[in-house]
Amino acid sequence: MTGQSWPATFADALESLDNLVPTATKQYLSALDETGLDREHWGLGLAIRNVLGLWREDAPLTRWFVSRGFVQSDDMAIEVLRAYWRRLRGLEPVGEPLRLGRNAEQGTENGEQRTGNEEQSLGGHPERPCHSEPAGEESQSSR
Repeated sequence: MTGQSWPATFADALESLDNLVPTATKQYLSALDETGLDREHWGLGLAIRNVLGLWREDAPLTRWFVSRGFVQSDDMAIEVLRAYWRRLRGLEPVGEPLRLGRNAEQGTENGEQRTGNEEQSLGGHPERPCHSEPAGEESQSSR
């Protein structure tokens, strides 16, 4: 998919998967029990992150998830995977995902203001500046 055809909402993402996932993969996925979905982090989870653009901050679906308190693309992908699994099994949807305890507008814990030093990639830790040393350690250049 190109940036222009990436889904913009959760519902769009599920529709996209219906068109993209091969029948054999749909059969495999629907045969899994819910705990089996966790094993798919590097398989289907990775494919979902890639095909839906969840690794890009400017992708519409990534922005959709961030507005709902998500930070990590892995967490976004597992939400899509679980909802798609429910759809394949004919189960009722549980609604759109939302991270409680997060400020949805800022994507930070407890509504804290971003300082601009946080790592910007979704794969990084949101509470630790991207160029800082681990707590209690100084960099060689500051000595």
